Amino acid sequence: MIGIAASNGAAAGYAMAFWMAVLGTGVITLLKGRQVAFLLGLLTIGFVWIVAACRLAQPDSVWARHFYSDKQRARARARHA
Repeated sequence: MIGIAASNGAAAGYAMAFWMAVLGTGVITLLKGRQVAFLLGLLTIGFVWIVAACRLAQPDSVWARHFYSDKQRARARARHA
């Protein structure tokens, strides 16, 4: 595991939970179509991913196609055009 000695089981569990949460926000960032934020998150150990995961998705992203209605996506496309 990254940065944790194997001597303390509780600390290793917390570290694993932390990295799973960070990587989860990274995946959400990619699904929302925010590639630049994903690359910046690689440099900042995921802190940018947390912000990007909370923001709205790009209109043509996988996330938007799955979670947003056609009406919502049409409004977003008009806003981004």
